[in-house]
Amino acid sequence: MDSIQDDKRFKYGQFVELLNTLRSEGLVSAEKRRELDKRWRAEPVNRDLVLDEIARIMETVSERQISEEE
Repeated sequence: MDSIQDDKRFKYGQFVELLNTLRSEGLVSAEKRRELDKRWRAEPVNRDLVLDEIARIMETVSERQISEEE
């Protein structure tokens, strides 16, 4: 049972690290970061949707950077 809890803590830790990186790079506001974190904890069955939203945020930023370089 401990290994399951450890795995959950590890995954949450990775998720928080990702949120903190997004926030520190200015990709999400503090409010958006809190919202994503809250949704992750409150809706475990919808965590894939939260990760999909983060992926969209990152894609949008990447596309913007590419278009600025052209």
